[in-house]
Amino acid sequence: MSRIQFGVLGALVVLAACGKTESALPVVTLLSPENANHQASRFSPDGSRVAYWAAGTDGWDLMVAKADLSESRKASAGSANFFNNPPLWSPDGRLLAFISGAASLADVAVVPADGGEVRGLTDAPGLEIPIQWHPKGDRLAYIATAEGGTFRSSVVDLASGHSSPLLAETRPAVGLWSPDGAWLAIQIIDRGSNTIWLADSTGANPKQLTTEGQEQLGGDLTPWSPDGSELLYTSRRTGTGDIWVLPVNGGKSRQLTRDVRDDNSPVWSADGKWVAFISTRGRQTDVWVVPSAGGTEIRVTDDAAEEGNVQWIGKSKKLAFHTGVDASGLYAMTVADGKERRITPDSIRVGNQDVSPDGTEVVYQVLRGGGVSDLQVVPVAGGAPRTLVSGTADNYQPTWSPDGKSILFVSNRSGNQDVWVVGAAGGEPRQLTSWSTDESNAQWASDGAFIYFVSSHEASPFNDLWKVPVAGGAPIRVTTLGTVNYAMAMRTSPDVFVTTFGKRAGQLVLSRALPDGKLQTLWDKSNFLGASSFGITPKADSMEILAELPGGGQGSFMISTRTGQGHPILGKNEQAGDVSRDGTQMLYTIGSPNQDLGLYTLKDGPTRRLTKTPENENGYWWAGPDGKTIVFARSAQRRRIATADLTKLLARGK
Repeated sequence: MSRIQFGVLGALVVLAACGKTESALPVVTLLSPENANHQASRFSPDGSRVAYWAAGTDGWDLMVAKADLSESRKASAGSANFFNNPPLWSPDGRLLAFISGAASLADVAVVPADGGEVRGLTDAPGLEIPIQWHPKGDRLAYIATAEGGTFRSSVVDLASGHSSPLLAETRPAVGLWSPDGAWLAIQIIDRGSNTIWLADSTGANPKQLTTEGQEQLGGDLTPWSPDGSELLYTSRRTGTGDIWVLPVNGGKSRQLTRDVRDDNSPVWSADGKWVAFISTRGRQTDVWVVPSAGGTEIRVTDDAAEEGNVQWIGKSKKLAFHTGVDASGLYAMTVADGKERRITPDSIRVGNQDVSPDGTEVVYQVLRGGGVSDLQVVPVAGGAPRTLVSGTADNYQPTWSPDGKSILFVSNRSGNQDVWVVGAAGGEPRQLTSWSTDESNAQWASDGAFIYFVSSHEASPFNDLWKVPVAGGAPIRVTTLGTVNYAMAMRTSPDVFVTTFGKRAGQLVLSRALPDGKLQTLWDKSNFLGASSFGITPKADSMEILAELPGGGQGSFMISTRTGQGHPILGKNEQAGDVSRDGTQMLYTIGSPNQDLGLYTLKDGPTRRLTKTPENENGYWWAGPDGKTIVFARSAQRRRIATADLTKLLARGK
């Protein structure tokens, strides 16, 4: 299923090369209840409170509680579209800044931590994402999509509400203040290259600090060391992510980690002596720490759960992080009677999936943990699965070719994310792209001769649409704007639609890609939010889309694929999906944050609810040889906030 996915700039082995690990692990304390789904927490500067996102009855709620998660209360209800972005505490702990979806898709807002009214600070048509408080607490830095399909770093003054540019830099860039506010660490994104720079507090007098083009300023907290002398960053110059420290006043960078798996999300301890990070080494996603001066990495967690969002609590030697394992599987349902059955084993977790053109088989991603996943195929009617692709890499986004003989997928098995193809009956995978950039969003052209994908290769500030011959050969550039965010190649027509950050203050726009590489705008009335590659009528004259509604919220529309004119369908926050093979019915989802499935009759509009469960139904497809069965994914997302006291562990690691 091709749907828009947003992201903000801002995923048991003994080490042979990095020294021995510690066997005595710290005790992990789980703060969240067993079945909780808590996302993107952030502890207050003094460590006494915690703010986090929790699944509510109508979207995601911003919660504030004591450090042990007692006395929790809602600070803002049902107003987050970007619940994976943590709220930001002001330096004095009095305010929380967050991304609000109350009035539009993404605005900067603040709310008193002790309770009070939410105050919106931005209201542009595009996206505004808060990234850092100034050390004085009187202003906020944020990223905003901007006119011309780019993005800018801005700052908003809390007293006046006035916004102004944060940086003098004209290229797409993110700036982060030093602890004393005198300097800015800047990450410049230019044609697939990421470099780190230093500038004064006004963004002027920039100096380039790195040149490899593979650098990412560390973590979702400040990359600055507590004394402001060094910067944390991750680099993929070796093919996988490693953690480095960079002196800002000159001197050689030092490499802190060297594992063959990815290390990421580094954060400084309050005394600057330690760096905590997340690693996928050993087919697990665990928390580790390493001395900031260099030395042996020390394991903090060692279990099958996936950890993330690591942070130090106040000035203590305690770490907080999120942990959990999401359960997910594939189900088939006969639409006539609503009977369903599971078609994948209970012992595996399922990611992306796709149904074969004849509707008899499903290819799906098996999530093994630690950034490793396989691809398997199972009959819709039930039976033993067969493995197509396995190994030590992340293999995902599997999609059947129109003739059902091949399957494309995206994989980092060669270091970066590239496009691959493998025979549906099995065999050796074949690599179609090999740039140093990450390629994604790969989809078959309707005739099966090409595969479309998006890449930042030679593009700025975002991506362009490319296609590569399935038989082999150099990729061909389709667009040259550098503003593409996502692409959808239709299965039943040669049309390819793309989402771009458009000219109207960076609003998300839906366009049709024409043969000459130009774009025909179809939807720019509000932010375009998503569509399905099967969400098109048999004659390819109309398609369903999801778009922002006036005053906030989301709605589904049926629009012309040639003019963009259309009308609303379904209700608020109901998402239109795949059209049946005969063009008479459409699947859709109901509810947020957990979704159920519904059935909509296109001719006269009657609806019918197909599921009503506490889990989340998604990734749905029409299937079966008669086209009267659906296949869908059902998942139960469980994320819990946890803490660990590292006092004894760090004393041993000195």
